[in-house]
Amino acid sequence: MEPRPHDPNLSESLQPLIERAESVLAQKMERAVNAVSKLKAQGKRVLIFVKEDSTATTLNEMMRAHGLNSHEVATIWKRAECGFIVCNFNDADHPTDAIITTFATLKIPGPRFYGTCHRGIVLEMADDLEDVFRATRALSSIGQTQRVEWTNYYVQETLDMVHDLAVSRLFYSAVAKLLKENPGAASKFKKSTMARIAKSWKPGQTLTMDHVNLKLPTIEDGVVLYNYVKDGYKQQL
Repeated sequence: MEPRPHDPNLSESLQPLIERAESVLAQKMERAVNAVSKLKAQGKRVLIFVKEDSTATTLNEMMRAHGLNSHEVATIWKRAECGFIVCNFNDADHPTDAIITTFATLKIPGPRFYGTCHRGIVLEMADDLEDVFRATRALSSIGQTQRVEWTNYYVQETLDMVHDLAVSRLFYSAVAKLLKENPGAASKFKKSTMARIAKSWKPGQTLTMDHVNLKLPTIEDGVVLYNYVKDGYKQQL
């Protein structure tokens, strides 16, 4: 089957999304401040991931202005001071409310977050999906018994949609691999089932016939298929 040619009339320019990016980020930061304040009242601390050092610095200033004991470590990752801050963060008796860092720090040797914090926020989507997956594993450790909860500050009809497109591409790649091994399963991928299959799968997993036959339940972080069309950003195929 020949691929359909691109029709520029089916999609809008990304320019309006780019123009809104700054205000959307500001809204996300305000939301994060409120979330950390509420979790502090519950005796919980939070690890927050952002894309840029400047965002980490600004968000930290906002939290400090609201009386929160927060620290950004993105700009001091290689300094001894960073190790001291993270050590306090991992100490249940220390009154740290939040640490803010960037995805880039996960690729550099340094202190790790584990033991005490079980709440995380992905404020912005990383350019590389693997960075997001790595970030959401940052609070997990061997022998851990308490569940880690992550909140993704995804905003529809913004540049966050680029992340959806990347995840969808991974899903369709997994479908292609499965069909290469099981060509007879092609008839099971229908408009009425594709979205349901995707929601039971997430990047990093092997797509199996159990997914295709709808034997597996949908999962919270499963893939959601969208269409970005002229009349709106619609969830489905």
